[in-house]
Amino acid sequence: MALRMASALRSKMQPLFSTSQVNAGNLAGAVASRIRKGSPCSVDAIGPEASAKAVKCFMLASEYLQESHPGTDVAFELERVMAPAAEGKPETVKMRFHAALIKKLPVPERPDIVTSKTTNPGLTAAELQQVLVKRGASGIAVVG
Repeated sequence: MALRMASALRSKMQPLFSTSQVNAGNLAGAVASRIRKGSPCSVDAIGPEASAKAVKCFMLASEYLQESHPGTDVAFELERVMAPAAEGKPETVKMRFHAALIKKLPVPERPDIVTSKTTNPGLTAAELQQVLVKRGASGIAVVG
């Protein structure tokens, strides 16, 4: 329910862009800067490596914001957006991460779900849905 705030923060402001080669610390600094100014912040990513860097940048941005916004974390909501064909590359789907500042959530002693490279994402999503319906929050560990 707190992440629904990100929907309201979608704006016409140009999204930042994550790539597999981006420096996550620099991207995190740009995210933190927008959030400090009270501006909506979105990050676009195409592909798994760029998406992983985007997730890392939100983790780092949370750390960068602790002095000015103690007790908060940067959370995000995902949106699938079509990326038109360009420079000889076909049309594809990109992930748009809409960031929102939320109150820091408690960290469970043990994660409810553990995933790895070989985990079936559909089964994990179903398991996560069950936990969220039952408890409203979940801890997830990612291995590898």
